[in-house]
Parts: sequence; C-alpha cells; structure tokens
Amino acid sequence: MKNLLKFIPLLLLLFAACKSQMIQKNTVKTIEKYPLFQQHHIGLYVYDPSTQKSIVSHNADKYFTPASNTKILTFYTALKSLPDTLTSLEYFSKGDSIIIWGTGEPTLLHSSWEYAQTQHVLDSLTEGKQILLAKRPYEEDNLGAGWAWDDYTYYFSAERSALPIAGNVVNVSMNDDQLDVYPSSFNHQFSADSQGARLDRTWDKNTFAYNPEKLTQRKREIPFHWSYESAQELLENALSDSIQLIEFDSAFREFKQGEILSVDRDSVLRKMMWESDNFLAEQLLIHSAHEKLGVLSSEKMIQYVSDSLFNFLPSPVRWTDGSGLSRYNLNTPENFVGILSDLYKDFDQDYLFQFFPIGGVRGTLKNYYKSEKPFVYAKTGTLSNNHCLSGYLITAKGKVLVFSFMHNNYLYSSTEIKGGINEVLNYLRENY
Repeated sequence: MKNLLKFIPLLLLLFAACKSQMIQKNTVKTIEKYPLFQQHHIGLYVYDPSTQKSIVSHNADKYFTPASNTKILTFYTALKSLPDTLTSLEYFSKGDSIIIWGTGEPTLLHSSWEYAQTQHVLDSLTEGKQILLAKRPYEEDNLGAGWAWDDYTYYFSAERSALPIAGNVVNVSMNDDQLDVYPSSFNHQFSADSQGARLDRTWDKNTFAYNPEKLTQRKREIPFHWSYESAQELLENALSDSIQLIEFDSAFREFKQGEILSVDRDSVLRKMMWESDNFLAEQLLIHSAHEKLGVLSSEKMIQYVSDSLFNFLPSPVRWTDGSGLSRYNLNTPENFVGILSDLYKDFDQDYLFQFFPIGGVRGTLKNYYKSEKPFVYAKTGTLSNNHCLSGYLITAKGKVLVFSFMHNNYLYSSTEIKGGINEVLNYLRENY
C-alpha cells in the first residue's frame, strides 16, 4: 500500500499532462472545424497563472493587427505611470498674470463627466488675473500614423492635442427644428445643407454642415480641428473672460508653482476600456509622457515603455498609437497574455476586473458571451476584417485563465466570428 502511495503524485502529474494535451487538441480541433475559421488567420494563447503553464497555443507567436486590443498596452502604461488624480493644467503666476499650459489630460469640459467635476479646474483660473495660455508643443500630428484619413469626421477619430477640450468633439442634435451645439462657441460655424450628409466638416478648418432632414434628437459627435486658437476660443467662452496666447518656453516648467487637478484616473480608464474610447486612449498615452518624460509625445512614451516595462515579453511589439486605430500596430497572442498576466500578478483581481468589459453585462461585451454567471472579462479590438479578444476567463471550477484570441483578414461580419469565439471559450470554461 505504501508503495502505491508513492506513485500518486506522479499519477496526478500524468493525469494533468494528459488533460492539458486533450484540451489543446480539442480546442485546436474546434478552431479547425468551425466553418468561418477556415479562410482567415487565427491565433490563440491560453495560460493558467496559478500553474504558470500554457493551456492552448495556436499560432501564439505570430503577429496580428490587434486593433483596440492595443488599448491594453495603454491601460498598462497608464496604471504604471499616472497618479490617482490626473493633472489638467500646470501654471505659475507672474505679476497680474497667470501662465497656464496643457498636460494632454483629456477630461476638461468633457461631456462624459459631470460639469461640476471639471468646473473647479476653470474656477481655479478666475481669480482676477489675466490668463496667458502658453502653446506647449504636442510633438506629433493631430491624427496618428496609419489612421484612415477619411475617418476625420467620425467621433472615434478625434484629434490628439496638448490641451484637449470637450473631448475635441462637437456634440450636435436637433431639438424642435433648432440645432443644439456643445460647446456653444461653435454655433456660428454650422450651416444647413439639405442636400448634404447628416453631418460634415471641412478637412482643415472648423466649418461644419448639417442636413436638417437627416439629423435627429440623438446626439452626434463630430471632431473639430484642434488648434491653440480653437482652444483659446473654447476657454474664453467657458470662462467669460479673455485669454492671451503666448509662446511656450521650456523654462516655464522650472518656474511651475502648481497643478490644477482634474478627475480620478480610474474613472477615465474604465470609460476607455468599457467603451473602447480612442480619444481617451490617445490622450492617456500623451498624459503619461507628460508625467514620466516631461514631454507631450506618444511616440517617445511608446519607446520608453517598450524598453523599460515590456522588456519581459517574448517578442518585440510594433506599437504605433494609444488606441489601435493604426494599421501599423502588430502584436502576438503570447505578448498580450504576458501583459495581462503581469497585471493579474500586480493587482487585486476585483480591482483589475473593474476595468474590463464583461460578457453579457457591460461595455463592448454587453451583447456577447452571455451566461448566468459572467465568465469573460476582456477587451475587444475591431477594425474592418479584424477582430481580437484578450482578457480573463473564469472556468466553471472557478479557475482564472488568461487568453488572447486574434482574428485577421476575414471577409464576413465580426458577429459571426464572435460565434466561433464563444464556442471555444465555452469549451475552455466547461473543461478546464
């Protein structure tokens, strides 16, 4: 009997190894048999952080266009780089003037936050002094490399900037045949065009057109062309005060007397992740560069993070922007699992999972991966012909798995792809 007991640990290891091989084999078989998975590129990596072992690996080291899965990199960067409360502006007083400049922080007058939450930022400026807005440079173009140029009128392609205001978009709707515009300072730049599109803008200026027959009460968002002149006008309108533009001097930051704080970091991260908000992702990356490097450059922040924070990843990352809008981004399922596993190791599960969409419950997964008990906590990523899903899966036995499932170059609807993803995830849920 004692001799038999000696073999129990070995038998358990053999059983676990056989089961792991079976799950790998059956998962790949499911992928290979699912009709819509036959003509496009697929990568899947599943990892058990409790045993530190790979469960499924299928093209896991191959590169894919990650789309908004790129926001996982931005999320990681922001958690590691930004303080609990974001800084909206920096300033110093000089005689009867106050000189202010932007930090890339995204929530000033943003319609998604209560006005009262950002009103104190503006109240801090209205103390009887002449406001001088220093034109601190944003070191890249307003639109990112590899973005589709003809998306410039869509809310998901809002311009990046040193001092975002109102999300760098105009909210527009029709109420009783009257045009309702926020921020209201753009009112005079709208004209009706009954033959045109619902909502349009001239490429390089803030001249807008709307079709009264097509525009409804539902609010629409259209990006405005950001410049320091537009920021000046928006702030003057909000403060009911005049603002003077001046050139930025790098010495200003040495003279800095204080910071004007904004909202809590986590509220911005939740909205970015739940709704896959491109503007917030871009600005959080820029704001991280402000905090860590003292510049407003997503390119420099990406290089810094790639060299210092992501040096543990199995493969180099091709990372171009904060949102994933760029077609130049490339990443592997193994890399995403590596980043997500590192987050899972560093943060409490309940705290970490609050940031992710939940299958059947909230965010971009509200209508997918439904179950009586939620089991998918993951970030979506979708561009035309590409769909990815990376995050955490809770099995029926309560184990947490980290996964990345990437699909590129298909010709059908992403809804159909999600059907196959659901089949694979449910298999893993029930059998591991």
